[in-house]
Amino acid sequence: MNNVYFGLGICGRNKISIGLPFDVLTLFLLSEKVRRMRKASCVFIHLADSHATINGFTVESISQISKQYEKIINRIILSLNLINHKLVLASQLSSNNNYIKLFNSLGNFGNKYLQMEIADMLWYKNNKFVDTKIGWQYADYNRDKIDEHFFDKTARALNINIDFIYSNSAIYYDNKKLKFASPYIAYSAKERLIFGYKDKYNFNDIDSYAELNHYFKSIVLLYQELYKINFPKKISQAVNILYDKIMDISDF
Repeated sequence: MNNVYFGLGICGRNKISIGLPFDVLTLFLLSEKVRRMRKASCVFIHLADSHATINGFTVESISQISKQYEKIINRIILSLNLINHKLVLASQLSSNNNYIKLFNSLGNFGNKYLQMEIADMLWYKNNKFVDTKIGWQYADYNRDKIDEHFFDKTARALNINIDFIYSNSAIYYDNKKLKFASPYIAYSAKERLIFGYKDKYNFNDIDSYAELNHYFKSIVLLYQELYKINFPKKISQAVNILYDKIMDISDF
């Protein structure tokens, strides 16, 4: 048995996300592609809600955004028929005796967030038979920025036997300047297409900027590859359809 997992954060160092961006579909779709290729049984989605306490955010603000993320994640799973994807909240593990022992056994990393990330990897490997982690790295390969490569290189140094597969970062335009970002954290609904904030986003930007068009096209093509469904050639229309497919799922 072999399984796959990927993590979703809800905050940066200084800000908490306002919602889950459309870009996160890259991780859902890539993980499903890898699951099929490797004939894996399950993909675990690790929502790192409790990790946000390390950055000083209040329990109330964490709970609010975590519930919003959980709702959208379940919509994605249902609308894309990802029956092998299972959501796990980090806060659920925080009271797990095996996880607590594992975390404490790592010693002091001097960076509690990094220590939690390593504990997460080991817990999934030892308890959920995970041998592949899906992550993301900055498209401009700027190692001064922290992406998942930062955590994974520590895992490699510790000889944690997990394969790491990466997607590129999300991209967006801010005042006509190309920017790179996490695919699961967003701070502005004007620059990023966020689930639940569609009316704030200018879909014309997708067709106006070649880099943005190419980026969203890669998500659409991955969806088409997995589900054998054709979309309009105009990428902004295809993105709109895929967005609505997810958001039109009834609440549960």
